[in-house]
Amino acid sequence: MESILTSSKRLIGGIPEEEDHFDPEIITYINSVFVGLRQMGVGPVEGFRIEGEDATWDEFTEGNTRLEFVRDYMAAKVRLKFDPPDRSVIMEALKSNIAELEFRLAVAADESESD
Repeated sequence: MESILTSSKRLIGGIPEEEDHFDPEIITYINSVFVGLRQMGVGPVEGFRIEGEDATWDEFTEGNTRLEFVRDYMAAKVRLKFDPPDRSVIMEALKSNIAELEFRLAVAADESESD
């Protein structure tokens, strides 16, 4: 089971697992993204938050394989807040990727509800 914090750190910029200086800031951003995901109908009905590296993706997705790409979404959203690109072209590409992932996550959530 993969840690949400550890994988997010790796995906947003290759931050080593043992480097914990930025953890409070990254955890805040991750939890903010979870609020947005819940508003889209994605994830546990009661909401979800992490406090450290113990929370796993399996706990969040509750075994729903349709939500596997939520990791990509989390990484993109956290990167936008934690380490935004300097170049506007890269920023726009990142925002476009986020918009596409939001659409796909909303569709996946709708499909899950209709099952």
